[in-house]
Amino acid sequence: MYKDDLPIAVYNGNIIGPIKIWKINPPKNIKINPVYQGTDLPDLRVDIVRR
Repeated sequence: MYKDDLPIAVYNGNIIGPIKIWKINPPKNIKINPVYQGTDLPDLRVDIVRR
């Protein structure tokens, strides 16, 4: 998972993270949407901060 003990963030003085994502065993009849498993962002402006 993570190699260091650094937090992901500090929010209102609280240390947040790391968050462990557990492995699941979905039912055989579930349809997997490949978009949800991808790493490409659909809109590249998603990380732009507006002021």
